[in-house]
Parts: sequence; C-alpha cells; structure tokens
Amino acid sequence: MLALLLVAGRYGFHGDEFYFVVTGRHLQVAAPDNPMLVPYLAAGWYGLVSGHLWAFRVLPALAAGAYVLLGALMAREFSAAPRHQLAAAAAVAMTPLTLAVGHLFSTTTFDMVTTAAAVWLFVRAMRSEPQRWTPWIAAGVLTGVAMEIKILAAPLLVCCLLGVVICGPRSRLLSPRLWTAVAIALLMAAPNLVWQTLHGSLCFRSQPTLRAVVRRRPLHASPWCRACCWLWVRW
Repeated sequence: MLALLLVAGRYGFHGDEFYFVVTGRHLQVAAPDNPMLVPYLAAGWYGLVSGHLWAFRVLPALAAGAYVLLGALMAREFSAAPRHQLAAAAAVAMTPLTLAVGHLFSTTTFDMVTTAAAVWLFVRAMRSEPQRWTPWIAAGVLTGVAMEIKILAAPLLVCCLLGVVICGPRSRLLSPRLWTAVAIALLMAAPNLVWQTLHGSLCFRSQPTLRAVVRRRPLHASPWCRACCWLWVRW
C-alpha cells in the first residue's frame, strides 16, 4: 500500500478514471457497461479532493492494502500458522493484478477487494459452529455491494456454492441463513439487474471479450470450482 501511495501521483489520470468521474455526475440506476457504485464513488471522491491526482488514488491504494490483508485472513481461516498467513499476504501483494489495479480508480480495484471479502465471510459462515446469523448477513451484504461494482462477483459465489454441493457440508444448503444472505445480495443488486434486463443486457453486449469467453469457454470459471472443492476437501 505504501509503495502504491508513493507513486500514486505519477502518470496522470487514466481515461477510465475520467469516465467514471463523469458518469458518476449523472443520477441514474445503472450504466451500460457497469453498475453505478464506482462512478458515484469516483465523482464524489474527485470533488472531495478537488481533483488532486495523488489524493484521488488514495482509495485504490487502500483497497489494494485491504485485498492483501484478506489473503492473510483467508489463510488464517484455514488454520494456517502466522508465518504462512504472512506468506499468503506477501504472495497477494506481489501479484501483478494487485500492483496494477491498486494504482487506478477502477471497477476492478474495488471489485476484487469486495468480492474477496464476500468469499472470506462465506467461508467463515460455512465453518462457524454453532451457526450464527451475523456472518451470513455480512456475506450477503458484501456480495450485494460487490455485484453493484461488477456483476462478475455473482458467478464466483455461485461456483463456491457449487463446491459445497459437490464436497459439502451440504447440510448448510438447507439453512435459512444461507438463503437469507442470497436474498440480501439479490435485493441489493436488483436495481442494476432490472435495468440491464429492461435495456437488453447492455453490460454483456458492450464487452466482446466477455461474450467470446462465454461462447468458447462456458466452463471458464471451473478453476474456481476446483479451488473451492479442494479447500472443502482439505477441511
């Protein structure tokens, strides 16, 4: 995070950053390519820091730092030793994705941290004994927030549920807590989902790369399924 802050004022604004700022200045339910949470955040933060480049990129750096912390927390959730938690955090910190998107105010920057937090809470909720409402509600809320940043959070969480169906503990699937969390997430994501449905799914149609993935590799998310299965088997 400190490294990102040191270089946050370099290279000037990215075109996407200006796009989000301008988009966020228009009150609307959704945009053709993405939900509106990041544009609203970009426009509000840009105005708050008076357009200062370094200050504008403080939030992406903080998001990247939280993403690194979540790597350690996920390792801790699976009873990793402190040194292994540190190794997990270091591995996350050194990935090109973390360093790249932590430098820009973009949907990917906030999508990765909120989705990772939702997955972490999902794992905590699944593993908690006795079962409690708090982690499930928190997981539902964070999933809803993530889906208001990018809809791609939904397929990832579906893959996690598929991992539970395959490897267990299947008894959790009968819990009202799980389905309450699902309902919360869908309710929060409903404005964008309804808007996209009424406008012909512009988010999907405006991204040819995504269409190509779906058409040519419909099981593209299967590595996530395998990862979830492996984690549950190890548990």
